[in-house]
Amino acid sequence: IEEVQKNTYKYMQEGYNKWREDKKKIIDFIKKP
Repeated sequence: IEEVQKNTYKYMQEGYNKWREDKKKIIDFIKKP
């Protein structure tokens, strides 16, 4: 079970980082005139 928890945590972290990068791109895109 611990192995699954570790994988889930890693997946969540990677997903969060990707989401943050996408969010930055979207904000930059919106800010452009």
